[in-house]
Amino acid sequence: MKRLLLVAAVVCGSLAAAGTAGAMPSLLVTGAGASTTSGHVVVTARATGPAEGSFIPVAPATGFVRVLGSFFGDLSGSVTCIGVGGPNAAIVSGNLDTPVVSGGFTYRNFSLLVVSRNPQIQSWISFFPDNLTGLGPCGTSLFFAFGVPNLPNDFVVSGQFVILGAS
Repeated sequence: MKRLLLVAAVVCGSLAAAGTAGAMPSLLVTGAGASTTSGHVVVTARATGPAEGSFIPVAPATGFVRVLGSFFGDLSGSVTCIGVGGPNAAIVSGNLDTPVVSGGFTYRNFSLLVVSRNPQIQSWISFFPDNLTGLGPCGTSLFFAFGVPNLPNDFVVSGQFVILGAS
């Protein structure tokens, strides 16, 4: 419960800084690094249009993600959108190249939560396969899912992630 409240506080604080939706042609999420739970992640995601929405603005995007050594194995996919959680928080979602089948379910999509370092919090990432059907655009509702973050296991232990143009 404490972890979920921490996530809500971090995300809500980031959302307060996000402001209203608008064109963000320079919105970019990029980097390479590792966390204990997500393995080694490489991501490049660039907005291709304006962000829309007032809670968590979402922009269509292009790019890729590659993951080695995650709980789900080695995965790759193409980026379709970026949800803006503030100047230091974003969610990158898209389609997996090869769906993950687990527990009788098929997960065709992925989401990568990225929080870049600021004076109040260390950088962390959380990558997971999901099925975006019914979850809203870009998996933005997943900010509150799964008790994320799983600190300290989601802390970036090597590498760096950058979120540009989210304000």
